[in-house]
Amino acid sequence: MIVISGMDGWHGLTAAVGDQLSEDGYTVIGLDARSYLIEATRLSGSLTPAVLAEDLVMVLHLARGWFPEAQQTFLLGIFEGAGLSIVAAADRRVGAQLTGVLAIDTPGAVPLRSPFWAWTSWITHREVDGVSVPTAAYVAAVAPTPLSLIDRTYRSELPSDTVDTLFARGGEPRRLALVESRRPEFNDARDQLFGVLRSCLEWSTHVSPIEFGVTTRSRVAHSGGSR
Repeated sequence: MIVISGMDGWHGLTAAVGDQLSEDGYTVIGLDARSYLIEATRLSGSLTPAVLAEDLVMVLHLARGWFPEAQQTFLLGIFEGAGLSIVAAADRRVGAQLTGVLAIDTPGAVPLRSPFWAWTSWITHREVDGVSVPTAAYVAAVAPTPLSLIDRTYRSELPSDTVDTLFARGGEPRRLALVESRRPEFNDARDQLFGVLRSCLEWSTHVSPIEFGVTTRSRVAHSGGSR
């Protein structure tokens, strides 16, 4: 299981998801998106989709060497990491090696540049010269690798139709799972989120080519409690 964090690094939801996957028996390889993009910016000015794919091919190669007994390989991204996962998996050099792609809280645009000082921009008011690509331009090319889009039912920070647009443009097989949550990082519905993750992983494992014409949508209700 390769997990790509958001731009906040390996904290919060990313750390919680990584811990839960480990508890569920998965071997987790983590990629800190913030550190990765800062280094890519330092070396080349910005990342490109082609270089991102090449880097993921290298990670997959290393993973096979480290864990030769592994029978399945998943790519899971959170926040900006979800967008990076989709862009990477759209390249068949990456997508063809994956059992499935899971994207949590996917943004409409994928950042490809992050100067090391970007985290201080809220203090210095220095504008970050960002480089990004639209996630929707890549989502269809993930097919035929199974794609699970996992999202909250309420997102004040993004247009409400962002995930619906991505889902509509995706190829088969694809799945949209909505968790009843109104809090950033699913803080009011962690158990439900983890249940959805397990369901999507199982679905990705068992989906077959004859099911590629079937579109699946699911909604997980949250009736109380927190984690």
